[in-house]
Amino acid sequence: MADSLTCLRQACSILALYNSSELLILIFMTFKRYKGLYFWSIFLASLGILPYCIGWFVAYFTLTSLWVGMILAQIGWTLLVSGQSMVLYSRLHLVLDNPKILRILLWIIILNGIIWHISITVLVFGSSYSPAQSRDGFNCVFNVLEKVQMSCFCLQEFALSGLYIWKAWRILNTALSSQQRLIWQLSAINVFIMAMDVALLAIEYKSLFLWEQGVKVVTYSLKLKLEFAILGQLTEFVRHRGGGGDFGGQSNHATATFIRLSSGRSQMKERETRFTATRPEPVLMEDVKPSTSATATTTKASPRPSQGQDEIRVRTRMNTVKEHIVSLE
Repeated sequence: MADSLTCLRQACSILALYNSSELLILIFMTFKRYKGLYFWSIFLASLGILPYCIGWFVAYFTLTSLWVGMILAQIGWTLLVSGQSMVLYSRLHLVLDNPKILRILLWIIILNGIIWHISITVLVFGSSYSPAQSRDGFNCVFNVLEKVQMSCFCLQEFALSGLYIWKAWRILNTALSSQQRLIWQLSAINVFIMAMDVALLAIEYKSLFLWEQGVKVVTYSLKLKLEFAILGQLTEFVRHRGGGGDFGGQSNHATATFIRLSSGRSQMKERETRFTATRPEPVLMEDVKPSTSATATTTKASPRPSQGQDEIRVRTRMNTVKEHIVSLE
């Protein structure tokens, strides 16, 4: 039984390493500019899979000193878990226009990372390198805090994904039928991510340590791969939301404000300055391939959009040229 579980963990680690390599390639193929909170979050989270798996192999096969593998594994786990939360946070502001809530969520992520990563690291090293009479105590505390840690991180991701789904459903109530499908897909992906967290938490509370060590790294690598599906859907949603007017009397203020188009920045300078101190750098449309160009023109009053609004004509070049109108307040 132990051999089969060891083989399972090895297989999971190899699969996670493959997913990480694929993710890193996709990141550099997808983003045109290597900066911004979203890029660095998903890059570091994907990169964290490598030291986590390598550290486990080093420790299990005694390739070198045990502490080397333990350090690599802890660095990888820190990047992977906190990086995943930062990925969820960095795209949440696309649908949530509340700087106070965003700031609270950011502090929760930071405090959870500091408290739990440091605590677990101390316990891991204490259970292996403390005096023999103290190791049982370290192991007992570790077994308890490991479950508490996973619960806190899962609740943190539930909050981030739950807020995203809630705001997406509010948009769904006023969206056109062509855009509802995109919102349904975004919500379904987030629900699936939350379901994987529940499954991982169930394994943790069953005290299936070897199962958990193998499954959790694969779970997080799959969640990161789903982020690319979400990124593609977000880009498509913004383009679709640009057309078709004001969605049942509501303007496109939220999307137009948070996803800034390339050539319209001079007109939005005051708005950017006001939000710079309270929100992270959003996912810029020009950071994601294919490229998008925009030209701004001022129009006269018409039934939709309302008088005094600007229209931005967005031209996206893929196989054919499509035109969308994004109405700004």
